[in-house]
Amino acid sequence: MGVRDYLRRHGRLLDVRTLATALGAAAIAITALLWAPAAAAHAPLSTADQAEPTEASTAIVITNVSGLDLVVGSFDATFYVAITCNNPCDPSEWDIINARSSTRTLVSESGLTSWWLVTGVFSFSPDLSLFPFDTQELPIEIEHGMLDGRQLTFVPNAADSGIDPEVSIAGWTFEEFTLEGSTTHYGQQILDYSKLTFTQPVTRSTIASIMTYYIPLIIFVLLGASTLVLSRNDYQIRVGGTALVGLTVFYLATNEGVGFSGAFTVWDASVLLGYGALGLVLTCGVVGAHIFNEGGFEGPAGAVRAKRLRFGFLWGLIGLVAAGAAAIAAVAVLT
Repeated sequence: MGVRDYLRRHGRLLDVRTLATALGAAAIAITALLWAPAAAAHAPLSTADQAEPTEASTAIVITNVSGLDLVVGSFDATFYVAITCNNPCDPSEWDIINARSSTRTLVSESGLTSWWLVTGVFSFSPDLSLFPFDTQELPIEIEHGMLDGRQLTFVPNAADSGIDPEVSIAGWTFEEFTLEGSTTHYGQQILDYSKLTFTQPVTRSTIASIMTYYIPLIIFVLLGASTLVLSRNDYQIRVGGTALVGLTVFYLATNEGVGFSGAFTVWDASVLLGYGALGLVLTCGVVGAHIFNEGGFEGPAGAVRAKRLRFGFLWGLIGLVAAGAAAIAAVAVLT
């Protein structure tokens, strides 16, 4: 068979095969175009492809708070977290970012709502500037570990949130809680993440603070001041010195429960005022002893001089305590 006959014969076969291949490819393309919109309509959208982020309505209910530690800055808590998404979502990757240690259990799941039970130890930043009349804010901060703010946003559900009325901490009063949503930014190259913060303020009992701290302080100051009505300078030195040492020991003992805060507290200012009052008592005793040794208290004129000295220091002590107490109260109210 010549080359011309070969090409003529096989050329027809090639034309038929090429035509069949082209028709098959066209049929496949047309089928794909017709099927793709219907498949896209029924296929679930991924979180990343959604125009709007999934909204996770979140409620928190506190059932127990204990172990409040102002030295370490931690508290123990047990609470429920209810998360309801407006789109199908997997909330299991949410995390409590201020938890030192915690366990969580999926209690129930119904539709787009899941309930979780959380128990753990959580950290906070103690504010002791008003100690012993301080208010501490105990937070629970929730973020999603995998989805950024473009994919999932926590929406506060304050209506279903709260704290069990039976929850209590000895010496503290529970104030009104807050539930707020915010955005956290983790640097230039990292995306923003939605955050939900439940904050439970607790205020130290005012009556307990006065009884525990200020009644002993007042007793120490009155003990020293009472010697100023006596004509014995040695009593002022001995009793005033003893009261000063006792106040120092008491002050160190009361600070053991709060540790070193690095802040000048209301209690620090109050004790400093007590030191000033007892310092006046000691000064009166030393000055009076010196004048007595020089014979300045002899005779009727000396007795009058001694009385003026003692009552002068007494009025000075009263003025110092009154002015200092007013200043401390004003700072505490304005802070």
